[in-house]
Amino acid sequence: LDAERPALDIAEGEHALRGISFRLQRGDFVVITGRVGSGKSTLARLLSGCGAEVRVAGSAAEALLLLTREHPNLLISDIAMPGETGYDLIERVRAMTPESGGLIPAIAVTAYTAAEDARRALRAGYQAHLSKPIQLRELVQVVVQLMDGTSSQVVPVRRRDA
Repeated sequence: LDAERPALDIAEGEHALRGISFRLQRGDFVVITGRVGSGKSTLARLLSGCGAEVRVAGSAAEALLLLTREHPNLLISDIAMPGETGYDLIERVRAMTPESGGLIPAIAVTAYTAAEDARRALRAGYQAHLSKPIQLRELVQVVVQLMDGTSSQVVPVRRRDA
């Protein structure tokens, strides 16, 4: 289950970021959503430390509110959340007009690691699917690609079960 997996590979720690030049542009704005204990606070600290403005939401409803009010340029969402899931969230986001944020790049973060789970997330509207525990270098690569606009399509992510 999603709740049983740690969000980040803690063993990597700061060592994983050595040698990586990871600086986001001034004004980059990220919304991270997930349940309590999903690692969203850790992700928020990492991205804030790299220059992004970050808002954390505890539910899909809260994330939608942030998206419509504040217009971030990246969404990172856990799939397993109380109430609405990450799939419900991205479906509602993709139904929004482009001006309202319907085209925001989005990353699914989940413990569901089967190839079919990744395909489902991508079909639902996420540009990337990252399996827990998240490898920090992998996260950095995907965030930079999506924030820089260098990838408007699905971001290939190495699968640990492949």
